[in-house]
Amino acid sequence: MQNVRPDAVIRRALRAQICPTCLQRPVGSESLPNTQARACEGACTIFANLKVLMRIAARQARAATAGPKLTAADQRLEAMEVSHFEQAIQDEVCQTCTASPTAGDYCHQRLNCSCPLVLYGGRALAIIESLLPGVRRRHRAAWRARKQPQPLP
Repeated sequence: MQNVRPDAVIRRALRAQICPTCLQRPVGSESLPNTQARACEGACTIFANLKVLMRIAARQARAATAGPKLTAADQRLEAMEVSHFEQAIQDEVCQTCTASPTAGDYCHQRLNCSCPLVLYGGRALAIIESLLPGVRRRHRAAWRARKQPQPLP
């Protein structure tokens, strides 16, 4: 069994599922293995903001599986939680982005839909959420709790 860091696994998954269809990928890079970084990764807003995307995905997974039994810390986080992934990306990534000279609400890449994060942000967050350590365990536990028969009153 290999011990691979979670972010390395997530990078491989993103390369396998998003990079082959990305508009900014170099010609011929779709045939590269998932373990090899593409030439465009240094300028890619998805890979540049991977840690922030991992935080957003973890918060959304926690909010989805938490249900009514929230701890005090989770209630504080949920109060600050943005409800939709696009708003979370815009608030936490776009406002401080350095990939474009016009970052923020009037980013020309976002308005023209040429930013990889705008085009593939939803897919990227779904991939990240499915691979985060502990998220699968929480999803399985929540699923099992829903499947257990409820006692009759």
